[in-house]
Amino acid sequence: MYLQSFPSSEGRWQVSNQGGRWPRWRGDGRELYYISTEGMLTAVEVKTQAGGFSAGSQRPLFRLVTRLDGEEYAYDATADGQRFLALAPEAEAAPRPMEVVLNWPAGVSHR
Repeated sequence: MYLQSFPSSEGRWQVSNQGGRWPRWRGDGRELYYISTEGMLTAVEVKTQAGGFSAGSQRPLFRLVTRLDGEEYAYDATADGQRFLALAPEAEAAPRPMEVVLNWPAGVSHR
């Protein structure tokens, strides 16, 4: 995963050498969070300096048990990075029986 300057694309810096998805900045811009390919919520301390950027080491925080197959963000962090909110997968409900109604027009009352 890389960071790139915007609007100019002059700088490009590698943050993760193992890939990742759904990056989010901490409110003060001092950390970047992302989901690793192993499903771990990961934090990277970042520092900006004149004309450049440096990333600290990657710190896995915890495994995120959520659906990660969509394009939507499945988590968010508080501005100080002390708490996280994540979508949880739906509990598996017992399968419902299926009803098949034969000759349904006969059951409809005609007025």
